[in-house]
Amino acid sequence: MRRFRHTKTIERTVHALLCALWLESFFGPVANLGLLNGPKTFLFPLLVFVVAAIVNRWWAHVLGALIACYGYVVYFWRPDGDSLGFSLIHMPAMLVRQAVAAISGGGLQDPLQTGLFVCSLAVVFWLVTYASHRLRLWMFYNVLALVVLGAIDGNTNVQPNVALVVVSMIFLAILGLNQLRRVRAFAADKSRVGIRFYTPVLGLLALCLLVGFTTPKSPAVWPNPFHRTASGGGTGVQTIGYQLDNSHLGGSFVTNNTPVLGVESPYPTYIRGQTLTDYTGKGWVSYAPLTDVQMAEQTVGHKISGVEGYTFHDLPTVSFDETITVESDSVDTSDLFGGYRIDNVLWLPGAYNGAFSVDYVQGNIHAPKLHKGQIYQIKVEELRAPYEELEKDTTPVVRVASQAPKNIQDADLELPTSLPADVKALAQQVVAQAGAKTEYGAVSALIEYLQDNYTYQTSGVPVPGPHQDYVAQFLFQSKVGYCNNFSSALAVMLRTLGVPTRWVTGYAAGTPDYGNSSTNLDSYTITNDDAHSWVEVYFPAYGWIPFDPTPNFQMPFAAPKDAGSTRPDSSTPAPTPAKPQTPPQHPEQPDVQQGGQGGNGLHIAVVVGRIALWVAVGVVVAAAVVMMVWRRRMLYARLERQWGRDPLRTFARVYTLLLRALRRKYQLKQSLTVRELWPFAARAGIAQEEYQNWVQTVERVLYGGGEISGSDAATMQQTSMKWLRLLYQSKSRHKSPIDDIEPHR
Repeated sequence: MRRFRHTKTIERTVHALLCALWLESFFGPVANLGLLNGPKTFLFPLLVFVVAAIVNRWWAHVLGALIACYGYVVYFWRPDGDSLGFSLIHMPAMLVRQAVAAISGGGLQDPLQTGLFVCSLAVVFWLVTYASHRLRLWMFYNVLALVVLGAIDGNTNVQPNVALVVVSMIFLAILGLNQLRRVRAFAADKSRVGIRFYTPVLGLLALCLLVGFTTPKSPAVWPNPFHRTASGGGTGVQTIGYQLDNSHLGGSFVTNNTPVLGVESPYPTYIRGQTLTDYTGKGWVSYAPLTDVQMAEQTVGHKISGVEGYTFHDLPTVSFDETITVESDSVDTSDLFGGYRIDNVLWLPGAYNGAFSVDYVQGNIHAPKLHKGQIYQIKVEELRAPYEELEKDTTPVVRVASQAPKNIQDADLELPTSLPADVKALAQQVVAQAGAKTEYGAVSALIEYLQDNYTYQTSGVPVPGPHQDYVAQFLFQSKVGYCNNFSSALAVMLRTLGVPTRWVTGYAAGTPDYGNSSTNLDSYTITNDDAHSWVEVYFPAYGWIPFDPTPNFQMPFAAPKDAGSTRPDSSTPAPTPAKPQTPPQHPEQPDVQQGGQGGNGLHIAVVVGRIALWVAVGVVVAAAVVMMVWRRRMLYARLERQWGRDPLRTFARVYTLLLRALRRKYQLKQSLTVRELWPFAARAGIAQEEYQNWVQTVERVLYGGGEISGSDAATMQQTSMKWLRLLYQSKSRHKSPIDDIEPHR
């Protein structure tokens, strides 16, 4: 008995390990595609899932998922400088804050995003283990897996040869384990079943491995829809374009010239999207959570208040209007794009009561998501070549941090403690060798150093490893990259010198198309290839000034279009283009050009609506959990009530449930009679005398056509319900020795 129980545990362990290995075989190809970072770090969650599968209880699966998720997040995403024990206590508060921010529309951020991914991985593991016990479903999973791996192999630079072989081998191995359980259920000599069964199975797997690794493999012949580019080993490949999640930067990209925006403007401008303040060592994330004081509701048609506080001031500017047309739905963001800087939103479709919001920490404008074909109009205050003025600024670089406001010191000077000291040493060395004493001198020296010593390229760009800093890898190892690498390096190096910086994403000015304008303004077509990033540097006397350190890129400023033109004065706005026609509105929709009356009511309504929605979701989830936990008790209670009304039909239902559970657990044949069920009744804990009385009653009713009444009804009800409960109470073998039990004849 003890030996048999240990054999079952070993088989469950092997089965769970095979499922984990099957799932892990996909991590390598996915990581090489640039869709996953640190694939080896997910071995810890998989091992926890395996232990939970060995326990083989639903609560163990849930507990294992929570332990794996929380442990992974605490270990890899604990704040720099915090001990593991300290993070175990304080990480829940961080996760709750990020969850609240995500519910409020702030988007997912790490570590919450990583935690949700690990939970999703747990669900996938459960699905794989569930499917592995069912022949048709397991075959479907593996056919689908081979198709996906084959498509990756034939259409990308990634060659998942090992994954293809591993998936095939595990598919056969699990089929063998399932067949072994079926054979053992009816074998007379169970002690020799494993030896006689494993020998041919292992031989078959060894033969398949030999064939899989030695057979010549032809090169891919399918057409490549991803425009394959050469990339070094270990690099990810992604399609270029504006991305909302910049928490994990790195990897190569392929071009994509799909138009996303059309801009009509008298001057070319960089199109500013979102500004990020927190550098994590892997990428950039938004400063969160923002307080109500840091967010302000604004109204369409009214000048944005306090705009100089988070942009620039006391520099020559030119004011003009920009009309922007959304050309694609691929830019799925609530950040309002526009040139430097947006002083007024003149026209914005979809803004209820004309309301939108601005955060004063990062300078991001949050508005309703726009869709293809929609047009909005903004008033832009563009700088006129500020660098000559900045060159006159005598603020020493060592005093910039002390002269910055407290909120900027808190948000825009932070660096992870894991940042290698070599980054700061390099920044200090470059500035010292250039003889730069002022802030502008330090910025110029670092930009010149980056452009002279590093190569701009989009292929062969590596992805940082789990314990590798993104900027340090670029500066000291790869020394190749594109705008994300150059801009992040400048921002981080300046922060090591005490200069506040922000990282900005958006689009470059695009391609002029003078013949495609509906007004007297110039027209610019912006594509996914124009997605770009740059840096904003804080000058105490002038505010936030944009700089672009990427080679062959230059920040455009308002200037004459040709040598003979007259530079417009900042007090004289450029000609205003014709306002686009207001689209027809439904009677129940308010006019979006109305003022901000009722804005507070809108905010309250939105908040209340979100709270109500999440309360409803919570109630539904709680109800689902209760039904899942108590579903069998509710089923048993319902069956007990039905015995009194219709004993015969209720018994038929209970007997069907018994057979279904027995076949699922022991892979029984369809033709078994009630007398042949005795070994399985004994395993569940039914006494032999009780089973014999139950069999006689069942046979008299089923085969003799008798009615269920009196003691017969009580016997059938008591034994049937008892057996059903015992069968579901424990999935392990009953303590009674039953190896010698024979079916009752």
